[in-house]
Amino acid sequence: MAQVRLLDAEDRAALAQRHHGRGRAEALLVELPESISATVAEALVRDLLATAETAGKLGATLQAGAKLPGPATLVAIREREAAWRDLETRYGLLSAPELADRAGSGSRNRSEYASALHRAGRLLGVRRGRRLVFPGFQFDKHLRPRRGIEEVLAVFREAGWSEESVALWFTAPNGYLDDEEPAVVLARDPLLVAEEAANAVAHL
Repeated sequence: MAQVRLLDAEDRAALAQRHHGRGRAEALLVELPESISATVAEALVRDLLATAETAGKLGATLQAGAKLPGPATLVAIREREAAWRDLETRYGLLSAPELADRAGSGSRNRSEYASALHRAGRLLGVRRGRRLVFPGFQFDKHLRPRRGIEEVLAVFREAGWSEESVALWFTAPNGYLDDEEPAVVLARDPLLVAEEAANAVAHL
């Protein structure tokens, strides 16, 4: 299991000396600006480790002679990843500790605040790499779950939709909502979004 720890200058020097000249890398040293908080820095490094792990698995698959996906599959994957990047840029994907910090949770377990809401069906959580993150469109300005989000999520949960698919549904233009995104309409008319969620699952 990879470990993430923030190092001071003395730790970094000792680590560099210990691993100098070794034939196989055993440590990953990442320099980040001091302005980045410890929580954000840890999240960035964990994402980097998850990407490295994915690349390693892909390399192993290719070496094993597995059949490569066709052009249509690659295009679909690329479009899906572009949608996730757009979602993160516009709404944010908050980790459980980030959400606890910004919501002012006093729990010693920094993941418990978001995890409890997620278990209760009041929050949408998606896996990105190794992390469970929470799309920002479902929170008000005080980082509380928006009114009506629980009812919308219940519609999709009963229909068997994955949370990843639900997140992308929320951030795609919707003809029933005059081409607005459900994530935008949710802030002013959650009942209308719940009606369109029911309409979406009924037409599959």
